[in-house]
Amino acid sequence: MIRYALFFLLALPVFLSAQSISELFQQIPDSVMQICDWRDTSKNSMANTGIKMLDIKNGFIGFQRNKEEGFFFQAALFKGSKGEKFVLIRNQACEHCCCEEPKTFFYQIIKGKWQKAEKGLPIFRASDFIQHEGLGQKLENIGGYVDFKIDIPRYGTSLKVKMLICDYVVEDGHLDPDEYEKLLKLNAEQTYLWDKKQNRFVK
Repeated sequence: MIRYALFFLLALPVFLSAQSISELFQQIPDSVMQICDWRDTSKNSMANTGIKMLDIKNGFIGFQRNKEEGFFFQAALFKGSKGEKFVLIRNQACEHCCCEEPKTFFYQIIKGKWQKAEKGLPIFRASDFIQHEGLGQKLENIGGYVDFKIDIPRYGTSLKVKMLICDYVVEDGHLDPDEYEKLLKLNAEQTYLWDKKQNRFVK
């Protein structure tokens, strides 16, 4: 009887440390939720009126404003080879408009504390996504009109990253309409894989 009781006491902390994505969602730093608070469940809040996707088995949670749009919020759990725990989050303004793109956050959870882990994400550059006629480098030199949308996976550990170009780059005279159309047709997108030995995403 004593041996069984001792085993239970030793196993209990391990069991308590295995938190689900639903529990981790409640711990996401408030600074992330300032963009759009998906934890606010008041009557007319986005979290209450939107569509929630919770997949505890695959460590994923997402929210949509409606069926016609994609996810406005995504978060997923990633693990390192030594049991390290990371959470990748994408959030964007509740009332999204114009060229206001999603923001991405990457954290490592160490002894219950959320620490930024930006080194785990690559530095995305327009010139890496588009080499055609030097347009990617031209966008990079202009600066300020390009952003990168990360699609956080529900299944697997591969990220799809798409380069987004604000059409103001034409209105402001930095690109002509033909160049802008070429960029849109190129549909610049890349895939990055989670390397759990390095605790980072790689091409």
